[in-house]
Amino acid sequence: MDFFQPGELLFIVVFVIIALFEYECWPMIILKDWIKHRLHAFRRNIIVLEIVQSAYEDYTPPKSSCRGCGIEEPADENFQACSGCEAIIYCSQICQKSDWKKQHKAICLSLQRNDRRRLLMKQIQRKAKKFHALYSPLVNRLVIAKYLLYSRQLDPNNLHLPPEKYVVEITLSDLPDRNNAKTPRLYIKKMSVKEENEQSDSQFDTREGIVKYRLIYSASGSGYILACGFTYDKEVVQMHRNYSEADLGEEVNGFLQTINAIANGERPDLYEVVKECMKK
Repeated sequence: MDFFQPGELLFIVVFVIIALFEYECWPMIILKDWIKHRLHAFRRNIIVLEIVQSAYEDYTPPKSSCRGCGIEEPADENFQACSGCEAIIYCSQICQKSDWKKQHKAICLSLQRNDRRRLLMKQIQRKAKKFHALYSPLVNRLVIAKYLLYSRQLDPNNLHLPPEKYVVEITLSDLPDRNNAKTPRLYIKKMSVKEENEQSDSQFDTREGIVKYRLIYSASGSGYILACGFTYDKEVVQMHRNYSEADLGEEVNGFLQTINAIANGERPDLYEVVKECMKK
Protein backbone atom coordinates (compact mmCIF):
# COMPACT_ATOMS: atom_id res chain seq x y z
CA MET A 1 0.00 0.00 0.00
CA ASP A 2 1.36 3.42 -1.03
CA PHE A 3 2.28 5.79 1.79
CA PHE A 4 0.62 8.77 -0.02
CA GLN A 5 -2.46 8.87 -2.19
CA PRO A 6 -1.96 10.54 -5.65
CA GLY A 7 -4.02 13.56 -4.62
CA GLU A 8 -2.05 13.99 -1.40
CA LEU A 9 1.27 13.69 -3.24
CA LEU A 10 0.21 16.37 -5.74
CA PHE A 11 -0.78 18.65 -2.87
CA ILE A 12 2.60 18.19 -1.17
CA VAL A 13 4.52 18.92 -4.42
CA VAL A 14 2.53 22.11 -5.06
CA PHE A 15 2.96 23.17 -1.41
CA VAL A 16 6.74 22.66 -1.58
CA ILE A 17 7.02 24.66 -4.83
CA ILE A 18 5.03 27.54 -3.35
CA ALA A 19 7.14 27.45 -0.19
CA LEU A 20 10.36 27.51 -2.22
CA PHE A 21 9.11 30.51 -4.21
CA GLU A 22 8.70 32.39 -0.96
CA TYR A 23 12.27 31.53 0.03
CA GLU A 24 14.76 34.01 -1.43
CA CYS A 25 17.77 31.89 -2.36
CA TRP A 26 19.78 32.36 -5.53
CA PRO A 27 18.46 29.24 -7.36
CA MET A 28 14.88 30.40 -6.77
CA ILE A 29 15.71 33.97 -7.82
CA ILE A 30 17.13 32.65 -11.12
CA LEU A 31 14.10 30.38 -11.60
CA LYS A 32 11.67 33.22 -10.89
CA ASP A 33 13.43 35.52 -13.36
CA TRP A 34 13.43 32.80 -16.01
CA ILE A 35 9.71 32.10 -15.56
CA LYS A 36 8.92 35.83 -15.60
CA HIS A 37 10.95 36.27 -18.80
CA ARG A 38 9.24 33.34 -20.52
CA LEU A 39 5.77 34.56 -19.53
CA HIS A 40 6.60 38.04 -20.83
CA ALA A 41 7.87 36.59 -24.12
CA PHE A 42 4.75 34.42 -24.41
CA ARG A 43 2.41 37.38 -23.82
CA ARG A 44 4.38 39.50 -26.29
CA ASN A 45 4.15 36.79 -28.97
CA ILE A 46 0.39 36.60 -28.49
CA ILE A 47 0.08 40.39 -28.79
CA VAL A 48 2.30 40.52 -31.90
CA LEU A 49 0.27 37.71 -33.50
CA GLU A 50 -2.98 39.59 -32.83
CA ILE A 51 -1.50 42.80 -34.26
CA VAL A 52 -0.38 41.04 -37.45
CA GLN A 53 -3.75 39.34 -37.89
CA SER A 54 -5.66 42.60 -37.37
CA ALA A 55 -3.33 44.53 -39.71
CA TYR A 56 -3.99 42.10 -42.58
CA GLU A 57 -7.72 41.81 -41.98
CA ASP A 58 -9.57 42.58 -45.25
CA TYR A 59 -6.23 43.39 -46.88
CA THR A 60 -5.88 43.29 -50.65
CA PRO A 61 -2.29 43.38 -51.93
CA PRO A 62 -1.71 46.67 -53.78
CA LYS A 63 -0.99 46.77 -57.44
CA SER A 64 1.62 49.02 -58.97
CA SER A 65 1.50 52.73 -58.21
CA CYS A 66 2.05 55.83 -60.30
CA ARG A 67 5.61 57.16 -60.01
CA GLY A 68 4.29 60.70 -60.24
CA CYS A 69 1.62 60.89 -57.52
CA GLY A 70 1.80 57.51 -55.75
CA ILE A 71 -1.82 56.54 -56.44
CA GLU A 72 -2.31 52.78 -56.74
CA GLU A 73 -3.29 51.20 -60.03
CA PRO A 74 -7.02 50.25 -59.93
CA ALA A 75 -7.97 46.62 -60.39
CA ASP A 76 -9.93 47.43 -63.55
CA GLU A 77 -7.34 49.70 -65.16
CA ASN A 78 -3.74 49.37 -66.34
CA PHE A 79 -1.44 52.36 -66.03
CA GLN A 80 0.86 53.07 -68.95
CA ALA A 81 4.57 52.34 -68.70
CA CYS A 82 7.22 54.77 -69.89
CA SER A 83 7.79 53.91 -73.53
CA GLY A 84 11.51 54.59 -73.19
CA CYS A 85 12.64 52.36 -70.31
CA GLU A 86 9.41 50.37 -69.67
CA ALA A 87 10.40 50.32 -65.98
CA ILE A 88 8.15 53.09 -64.61
CA ILE A 89 4.38 53.49 -64.86
CA TYR A 90 2.17 56.58 -64.68
CA CYS A 91 -1.53 57.22 -64.20
CA SER A 92 -1.60 60.13 -66.64
CA GLN A 93 0.50 62.19 -69.02
CA ILE A 94 0.46 65.00 -66.47
CA CYS A 95 2.30 62.84 -63.91
CA GLN A 96 4.66 61.52 -66.57
CA LYS A 97 5.61 65.00 -67.78
CA SER A 98 6.07 66.26 -64.22
CA ASP A 99 8.30 63.33 -63.23
CA TRP A 100 10.23 63.55 -66.51
CA LYS A 101 11.30 67.11 -65.76
CA LYS A 102 12.00 66.37 -62.11
CA GLN A 103 14.08 63.18 -62.18
CA HIS A 104 13.09 60.52 -64.70
CA LYS A 105 14.68 62.04 -67.81
CA ALA A 106 18.28 61.29 -66.81
CA ILE A 107 17.40 57.82 -65.51
CA CYS A 108 15.35 56.90 -68.58
CA LEU A 109 17.97 58.01 -71.13
CA SER A 110 20.65 56.16 -69.20
CA LEU A 111 18.59 52.96 -69.11
CA GLN A 112 17.91 53.18 -72.84
CA ARG A 113 21.65 53.34 -73.51
CA ASN A 114 22.37 50.34 -71.32
CA ASP A 115 20.20 47.23 -71.66
CA ARG A 116 21.96 45.51 -68.74
CA ARG A 117 21.23 48.44 -66.44
CA ARG A 118 17.62 48.45 -67.60
CA LEU A 119 17.29 44.80 -66.60
CA LEU A 120 18.86 45.58 -63.22
CA MET A 121 16.42 48.46 -62.75
CA LYS A 122 13.47 46.16 -63.41
CA GLN A 123 14.80 43.67 -60.84
CA ILE A 124 15.23 46.41 -58.24
CA GLN A 125 11.76 47.75 -58.94
CA ARG A 126 10.24 44.26 -58.71
CA LYS A 127 11.86 43.58 -55.31
CA ALA A 128 10.74 46.92 -53.87
CA LYS A 129 7.17 46.38 -55.06
CA LYS A 130 7.19 42.84 -53.69
CA PHE A 131 8.22 44.17 -50.27
CA HIS A 132 5.49 46.81 -50.43
CA ALA A 133 2.81 44.28 -51.40
CA LEU A 134 3.84 41.84 -48.68
CA TYR A 135 4.36 44.17 -45.73
CA SER A 136 2.37 47.36 -46.44
CA PRO A 137 -0.27 46.75 -43.67
CA LEU A 138 2.52 46.61 -41.07
CA VAL A 139 4.52 49.37 -42.75
CA ASN A 140 1.43 51.62 -42.71
CA ARG A 141 1.14 51.18 -38.93
CA LEU A 142 4.87 51.76 -38.56
CA VAL A 143 4.60 55.00 -40.55
CA ILE A 144 1.67 56.24 -38.41
CA ALA A 145 3.63 55.50 -35.23
CA LYS A 146 6.72 57.26 -36.65
CA TYR A 147 4.69 60.34 -37.59
CA LEU A 148 3.11 60.49 -34.12
CA LEU A 149 6.50 60.07 -32.45
CA TYR A 150 7.89 62.90 -34.55
CA SER A 151 4.86 65.02 -33.66
CA ARG A 152 5.44 64.38 -29.94
CA GLN A 153 9.10 65.33 -30.34
CA LEU A 154 8.15 68.59 -32.09
CA ASP A 155 5.54 69.52 -29.49
CA PRO A 156 5.32 67.44 -26.29
CA ASN A 157 1.95 69.01 -25.44
CA ASN A 158 0.24 68.25 -28.75
CA LEU A 159 -0.20 65.11 -30.81
CA HIS A 160 -1.24 65.14 -34.46
CA LEU A 161 -0.07 63.90 -37.80
CA PRO A 162 2.50 66.37 -39.23
CA PRO A 163 1.31 68.58 -42.12
CA GLU A 164 1.75 67.68 -45.77
CA LYS A 165 5.28 69.09 -45.99
CA TYR A 166 6.62 66.10 -44.03
CA VAL A 167 7.23 62.62 -45.42
CA VAL A 168 8.60 59.41 -43.89
CA GLU A 169 11.48 57.91 -45.84
CA ILE A 170 12.12 54.17 -45.41
CA THR A 171 15.39 52.82 -46.75
CA LEU A 172 15.43 49.14 -47.74
CA SER A 173 18.54 47.01 -48.00
CA ASP A 174 19.39 43.47 -49.11
CA LEU A 175 19.48 40.74 -46.52
CA PRO A 176 22.53 38.47 -46.38
CA ASP A 177 22.22 35.46 -48.64
CA ARG A 178 20.84 32.88 -46.23
CA ASN A 179 18.35 30.05 -46.61
CA ASN A 180 15.83 31.25 -44.02
CA ALA A 181 15.49 34.84 -45.34
CA LYS A 182 12.12 35.37 -47.01
CA THR A 183 11.48 36.70 -50.51
CA PRO A 184 12.15 39.45 -51.54
CA ARG A 185 15.09 39.29 -49.09
CA LEU A 186 14.86 42.94 -48.09
CA TYR A 187 14.70 44.57 -44.68
CA ILE A 188 14.21 48.09 -43.33
CA LYS A 189 17.68 49.51 -42.77
CA LYS A 190 16.63 52.94 -41.50
CA MET A 191 13.75 55.39 -41.50
CA SER A 192 13.42 59.12 -40.93
CA VAL A 193 10.98 62.01 -41.24
CA LYS A 194 11.98 64.56 -43.85
CA GLU A 195 10.61 68.02 -44.61
CA GLU A 196 9.73 68.43 -48.25
CA ASN A 197 10.98 71.37 -50.26
CA GLU A 198 7.96 73.64 -50.66
CA GLN A 199 9.13 74.69 -54.12
CA SER A 200 9.35 71.13 -55.44
CA ASP A 201 6.45 69.38 -57.14
CA SER A 202 4.68 66.82 -54.99
CA GLN A 203 5.11 63.14 -55.86
CA PHE A 204 2.13 62.14 -53.78
CA ASP A 205 -1.62 62.02 -53.77
CA THR A 206 -2.56 65.36 -52.19
CA ARG A 207 -6.10 64.46 -51.06
CA GLU A 208 -6.95 65.18 -47.43
CA GLY A 209 -6.42 62.30 -45.03
CA ILE A 210 -3.58 60.72 -47.03
CA VAL A 211 -0.48 59.65 -45.11
CA LYS A 212 2.59 59.47 -47.33
CA TYR A 213 5.96 57.77 -47.25
CA ARG A 214 8.73 56.70 -49.60
CA LEU A 215 10.33 53.30 -49.98
CA ILE A 216 13.91 53.74 -51.17
CA TYR A 217 15.90 50.77 -52.42
CA SER A 218 19.33 50.84 -54.08
CA ALA A 219 21.56 48.05 -55.32
CA SER A 220 24.59 47.79 -57.62
CA GLY A 221 24.67 51.51 -58.30
CA SER A 222 20.98 51.76 -59.27
CA GLY A 223 18.08 52.88 -57.14
CA TYR A 224 14.31 52.97 -57.08
CA ILE A 225 11.94 55.20 -55.10
CA LEU A 226 8.36 54.09 -54.55
CA ALA A 227 6.00 56.90 -53.49
CA CYS A 228 3.28 55.41 -51.26
CA GLY A 229 0.14 56.82 -49.70
CA PHE A 230 -2.76 55.48 -47.66
CA THR A 231 -5.81 56.82 -45.88
CA TYR A 232 -5.83 56.66 -42.10
CA ASP A 233 -8.47 56.51 -39.41
CA LYS A 234 -8.39 59.73 -37.38
CA GLU A 235 -9.36 57.72 -34.31
CA VAL A 236 -5.85 56.26 -34.39
CA VAL A 237 -4.49 59.63 -33.30
CA GLN A 238 -7.04 59.81 -30.49
CA MET A 239 -6.07 56.32 -29.32
CA HIS A 240 -2.47 57.52 -28.93
CA ARG A 241 -3.38 60.80 -27.24
CA ASN A 242 -1.98 59.75 -23.86
CA TYR A 243 1.11 58.01 -25.23
CA SER A 244 4.42 59.43 -24.08
CA GLU A 245 7.43 59.84 -26.36
CA ALA A 246 8.87 56.64 -24.86
CA ASP A 247 5.61 54.75 -25.53
CA LEU A 248 5.55 55.87 -29.17
CA GLY A 249 9.24 55.04 -29.56
CA GLU A 250 8.57 51.54 -28.25
CA GLU A 251 5.70 51.12 -30.71
CA VAL A 252 7.90 52.22 -33.63
CA ASN A 253 10.63 49.77 -32.59
CA GLY A 254 8.06 47.01 -32.12
CA PHE A 255 6.68 47.31 -35.66
CA LEU A 256 10.18 47.73 -37.12
CA GLN A 257 11.51 44.64 -35.33
CA THR A 258 8.45 42.60 -36.30
CA ILE A 259 8.77 43.42 -40.01
CA ASN A 260 12.50 42.71 -40.06
CA ALA A 261 12.10 39.50 -38.03
CA ILE A 262 9.57 38.18 -40.56
CA ALA A 263 11.73 39.25 -43.52
CA ASN A 264 14.85 37.72 -41.96
CA GLY A 265 13.13 34.37 -41.41
CA GLU A 266 13.25 34.66 -37.61
CA ARG A 267 9.46 34.47 -37.31
CA PRO A 268 8.26 31.83 -39.79
CA ASP A 269 5.00 31.56 -37.83
CA LEU A 270 4.17 35.21 -38.56
CA TYR A 271 5.29 34.84 -42.18
CA GLU A 272 2.78 32.01 -42.62
CA VAL A 273 0.07 34.18 -41.04
CA VAL A 274 0.88 36.97 -43.52
CA LYS A 275 0.79 34.58 -46.49
CA GLU A 276 -2.51 33.05 -45.36
CA CYS A 277 -4.10 36.46 -44.83
CA MET A 278 -3.06 37.56 -48.31
CA LYS A 279 -4.73 34.48 -49.85
CA LYS A 280 -8.16 35.39 -48.44
